[in-house]
Amino acid sequence: MKKIISLMLTVLLTLSAVFCSVYAEQAVTNQDGTAFQNGSGTAEDPFIVTTARELDAVRGDLSAHYKLGNDIDLTEYLAEGEEGYAKWGGAGWEPIGQSSESGYEYFSGSFDGAYHVISGLWINRADTDNIGLFGGVESYDDGARVQNLGIEIAENGVIGGRNVGGLAGYLSGEISNCSVVGGRVSGVESVGGLIGGQIVTGTTVGCYAKVDVISESGGDIAGNIGGLIGHASGAARYCYAE
Repeated sequence: MKKIISLMLTVLLTLSAVFCSVYAEQAVTNQDGTAFQNGSGTAEDPFIVTTARELDAVRGDLSAHYKLGNDIDLTEYLAEGEEGYAKWGGAGWEPIGQSSESGYEYFSGSFDGAYHVISGLWINRADTDNIGLFGGVESYDDGARVQNLGIEIAENGVIGGRNVGGLAGYLSGEISNCSVVGGRVSGVESVGGLIGGQIVTGTTVGCYAKVDVISESGGDIAGNIGGLIGHASGAARYCYAE
């Protein structure tokens, strides 16, 4: 009898542990079903991003708050036969916050790089506008920002159409203490090492870019090319480019 009771208690404890584990996983699941190991996505308790898959999952909730927990290398994720390549093929990384059937849906939350680096970024989308790690960073309530982040572009480079930058294609929010180094950034119009196009509400502070910037404009299109920002109507302070 004691053995039966002991066995029943063991089964109950095991089931309880499984249930708690499943519940905990659901509690930190992003909108696209990908679980972050830590955080709830609020400004006070941001999702902690530690892998390439989790970085990809940021696009699942564009208004949430995120923070890098370590450096992330996208090389393997975007390599042939791997998860990112299976999704996008030779187009490389799909920018976070892009156009959709209902219009543009840009990133409007916050992303703190915590002074970590995202390396191995490459994009090959010559016929697509708003290209970068982030397609667009747009502020609806002065809350959209990317800060304390370094990006290293792979040899393949970042290639797009209009509004092309290593960090963001389009900016109406704030980018601070960020950098882009490595390969080339190229496009047709509004091409910059850090940001492609920045409108009047956009602000760039304490940033730099060390990349080759190329505008392959054609016809009557003006290149609007810059080492740091391709086209800027907003403020840029304490920044430089090489």
